Amino acid sequence: MLYWRWSMVDLFDRFVNAVGRSAPELTSDRAELEPLLHACLAGAKAAWPGLTVDPGSFVAHLQSKLPASTPLPAALRTVRAADLYLAFACAQRDPAALVAFEARFSPLLGRALAAIKIDDDDRAEVRQQLRVELFTPRDGRPPLTADYAGRSELGSWVRPA
Repeated sequence: MLYWRWSMVDLFDRFVNAVGRSAPELTSDRAELEPLLHACLAGAKAAWPGLTVDPGSFVAHLQSKLPASTPLPAALRTVRAADLYLAFACAQRDPAALVAFEARFSPLLGRALAAIKIDDDDRAEVRQQLRVELFTPRDGRPPLTADYAGRSELGSWVRPA
């Protein structure tokens, strides 16, 4: 199955290159890893079909967020790939991702702000500051959404404490 211009073979090779191990080290794992990688990407694309994400860039990003101390198959089985896909797309400034993020998490933020009983103007200001923090690169750093690692629900990651 092709994903735009990427085949699963190309995506697996991109993943292996991002791992930083030589391909022969992972050859024996390929039969196990390739379907897991495919499942992560297919599940993420199904959850967020309107997003424009380069699959090769996403699998490299996915690999960079996997814990080094966890075997790759286990890490791929437990990563929250759909949430990571949305966060990655937001970090890439995909307009559809920003809209999707806002639609999904705005009610959560609204409830948190209502609980602290601030006026409408202050609520609007807090929302805008949060958008800047999450989606705007600053001081040579990527947006904060690029830091999300997919180990917990994205909602818990953005929820106010």
